[in-house]
Amino acid sequence: MRRLPRLVVLAMYWKTIQLKGFFVYELPRKYNKKILQKDPRCLTHMFAAEIFMHCFLLSSPVRTLNPEEADWFYTPVYSTCDLTPNGLPLPFKSPRMMRSAIQLISSNWPYWNRTEGADHFFCPAS
Repeated sequence: MRRLPRLVVLAMYWKTIQLKGFFVYELPRKYNKKILQKDPRCLTHMFAAEIFMHCFLLSSPVRTLNPEEADWFYTPVYSTCDLTPNGLPLPFKSPRMMRSAIQLISSNWPYWNRTEGADHFFCPAS
């Protein structure tokens, strides 16, 4: 029996449950790109899942550019990528960054507030 590639299975499942797609917020650089510029170890570090999820969703066929059509909202915050010289995430920075992003999103877009964030997700790697 031949196995289908995972992306094909995901696309078939997506069509079956008729979800519209993901919306990826465009946040200020301080939440993601600036952190990556500061420490390129994040691309190869064990906490790189945040970056890979962001890149995957940006190029995903299930991404929508219209938030009104979205079923899910991705909040690209690289919260565990701000590393100490030893390569560990700064322990108190991550919750502060996430709270700050939530404050920004809930103040500037209506989507967080209509579900209290139930249809939003982060990808913290810790």
